[in-house]
Amino acid sequence: MGVGQGRRGSDGRRASDPVFHSRLATSDFRLPTCPEGTCKVARRELLICGDALLRKKAKAIREIGPDIPVLFDDMVETMLAEQGLGLAAPQIGESVQAIVVRADSGEEGAEPVTYRLLNPRLIEASGEEEGLEGCLSLPTLRGRVVRAARVVVTGLTPQGEELALEAEAMLARALQHEI
Repeated sequence: MGVGQGRRGSDGRRASDPVFHSRLATSDFRLPTCPEGTCKVARRELLICGDALLRKKAKAIREIGPDIPVLFDDMVETMLAEQGLGLAAPQIGESVQAIVVRADSGEEGAEPVTYRLLNPRLIEASGEEEGLEGCLSLPTLRGRVVRAARVVVTGLTPQGEELALEAEAMLARALQHEI
């Protein structure tokens, strides 16, 4: 699937159709599948500020099916292609509560870590930091934003396991931005 083509459900609806999005979170809906070993990660088209989907409250994921790893792989591919630090599912046309955030591992020479969270919740925040931020859905804007210096975020991994992340500095900022 090329950039800009968008995903379609089995009924032919485009990913920008609200009915498509509400069905993603239900147990009876699955994204189109492909024969084992032939699936490729897709760079998805980014929605830009002004798109109505970006203003809607994203739906919680109630059941984790085989569509979730595909969604996360597409999100990571899109985030990296756009040179971003994070991405929320609505930014690629999926109105569900899923985020990806990439941050340094803290170890010298180590690859950055990419966190994938379903239904993320900010449960604790402390301190205050001001920093420069941008957003992939607002590609021409940058601004100084005050955020908590330290956060605790909970959510589910793509495997359905509960996860609590304690974060500071850039990871804390990126998590707050995406949630």
